[in-house]
Amino acid sequence: MGQNCWPVMSWRACSARRLHGICSRVSARMTLSQTPSAPGATSALPFTVLHVPYTYYPDPCGGTEVYVRALANALRKRGIRSCIAAPAKTNERYLFDGFDVHRFACDPRARVELAYGEPDEIAALHFAAIVARVQPDVVHLHARSAAASSRLLEIARQANAKTVFTYHSPTASCARGTMMRL
Repeated sequence: MGQNCWPVMSWRACSARRLHGICSRVSARMTLSQTPSAPGATSALPFTVLHVPYTYYPDPCGGTEVYVRALANALRKRGIRSCIAAPAKTNERYLFDGFDVHRFACDPRARVELAYGEPDEIAALHFAAIVARVQPDVVHLHARSAAASSRLLEIARQANAKTVFTYHSPTASCARGTMMRL
């Protein structure tokens, strides 16, 4: 591995365990009247995970988005609400496969600093509005780009949400995306 690259396997396993642990601890603290399926549970909101992949359906998707869709379906079976927030050209909200999808606008200008890791502040501003509306318990980043940057984690933490990052692609830590030395 290159000197600036992180180990791949440990991140995926670690974040999946961490998300399961967070969901389990919060679910265990919920009283029967707070569980989403309890009769008469009208005032309590279900535990919510906001997933942030690179893109989302119906746009062309890859392995990360397939994983997010499968994870969201598995969480739904456990009574945990999943929403998706993904970068796009414009702000948009729609339902796909029964999930609330929030697309947030990014900086439309081609800027060199965004290509080299600077956070997209326009995307962060629009993402903050989604977090305020959804009020997630957990924000789960599945992407690392200018639009899906560490700024989103800061916004999530300011909203008192737990944060998780799943390492899907070497481009998150290796500039060449190959995980190989020269």
